[in-house]
Amino acid sequence: MMRLLALMSCTGFALGLCFGICRDQALANSPYASFPLSKDVSGNGPFATLGEGQLPNGTRWGAWASRVGKGRRGYEQPCLSLARITRSGEYAAVHGCAPLGPSKDQSAAKYQPNYVYIGATYQTRPDGPVVGETVLGLTFASAVRSVVLKYAGGGQLQRRTRLFNSKQQRKTKLPPFRYIALALQEDVCAESVVGYGENGAELFSSDTVLCSDDVYG
Repeated sequence: MMRLLALMSCTGFALGLCFGICRDQALANSPYASFPLSKDVSGNGPFATLGEGQLPNGTRWGAWASRVGKGRRGYEQPCLSLARITRSGEYAAVHGCAPLGPSKDQSAAKYQPNYVYIGATYQTRPDGPVVGETVLGLTFASAVRSVVLKYAGGGQLQRRTRLFNSKQQRKTKLPPFRYIALALQEDVCAESVVGYGENGAELFSSDTVLCSDDVYG
């Protein structure tokens, strides 16, 4: 019995090791494995990575924060850049810069977070299933600890925000803020965003006005 358990343990370890190695080898064999996704980050100065990864369908993605301009406006309006490249080499990049909020002197009803995304639906082969994917990022003031993204067409996603830490701040000369940067294996668009503070109190609820009724109606 002990020999059987040992064999099962070794087999499980081998399978886990193989999964990691095979995944890394598959990525290394991709013709776009070394493509510089950060090549179109906004501005000419240093930038900080907010998130990077690979979706199950092989799409690579990344999100970065940067500063455009040396003045006060550049400091108060962090820029968020996203990029992705599919296994077939389809590349896309977007960015947006906006003030952090909601602020004390700003009406929560009028606040709109900086929200950028890349959404797509395609087939990896002519007779294959339709594949959806979304890369999205949002930035907020430090008080926003969690958000709910309500999708156009139904459904929602709840996430804790992450802190833009002191090391990232020194590198980019940007203020502290909180953010979300992630990728989903589905094509969605957040029609509205609701933000909450540390104690769970609602801080704002805002429509994004980015979702097309023709697509998500």
